Amino acid sequence: TSKIGWIFGKQIEESEE
Repeated sequence: TSKIGWIFGKQIEESEE
C-alpha cells in the first residue's frame, strides 16, 4: 500500500491545495 498511499496522498494534497 506504499504506491497507492503515495498516489492518493499526492492527489489529495494537490486537490486540497
